[in-house]
Amino acid sequence: MRIDEILEDYNFKVFYSSFSTSFEIISKGEKNLVIKICKNIDGLDKNIYEDLKNLSCFLGFQSIVVGEKTSRKKLDKAIYFRRNLMVVPANFFEDFLLGNIKVFYSYGKKLVFFNNEKMKERRKELKISLNKLSKMVNVSRRSLYEIEKGITKPCIAVSYTHLRAHETV
Repeated sequence: MRIDEILEDYNFKVFYSSFSTSFEIISKGEKNLVIKICKNIDGLDKNIYEDLKNLSCFLGFQSIVVGEKTSRKKLDKAIYFRRNLMVVPANFFEDFLLGNIKVFYSYGKKLVFFNNEKMKERRKELKISLNKLSKMVNVSRRSLYEIEKGITKPCIAVSYTHLRAHETV
């Protein structure tokens, strides 16, 4: 199924670009999206990424790139980040709309998104300071602070270490 058909199935209003090489579709619905469709996400010029970011900022929409592969492999069922933009595999676009993709990759690292407020709450329940926790898990206090505030998204290794520290206390 094509991306535009999936959007229409979920009652998005769809606008097709006939004048821009930076995007193919703008859609309004539960999520407002500016969409660039391509086969190889590594083949996109950096200017296209910049145009998408600027357009989405201007409109207040989320920009995404929908692709099939990188220069090395087919995209897995995950959300990727390239040049600070979300990349969604074409064959899992519907899963993206439904919020069914839980794996994220950025700069070759697997990310895990978890409830940062619960993490902070659990740390406080255990009466552990950020200082003490940073020493326990060998992650800087500042990084832990940014993770708990939702400023930074941790790589899976940090998350696992953090969770193990809570289990062993």
